[in-house]
Amino acid sequence: MKKLGLDHPFFAPVWRRWVAFGGLAGWTVFELTFGNVLWGMLFGGFAVACAYAFFGGAVDYSKYEDGGSDDPS
Repeated sequence: MKKLGLDHPFFAPVWRRWVAFGGLAGWTVFELTFGNVLWGMLFGGFAVACAYAFFGGAVDYSKYEDGGSDDPS
């Protein structure tokens, strides 16, 4: 998941992971509803990759115990 940049402190708060996944899943449904299969499959693939990284345990967000702050100290 390193190539997609999902191992980033920005995604440490759980609500941000749910919003990112929900946006991708919603856009997948939107594209498929209007018959755009190519775009639906593309966004669906990203949604599956995000679900695996965020909720499947592929990325360990416990290393960002401070809640995703960019403060290095």
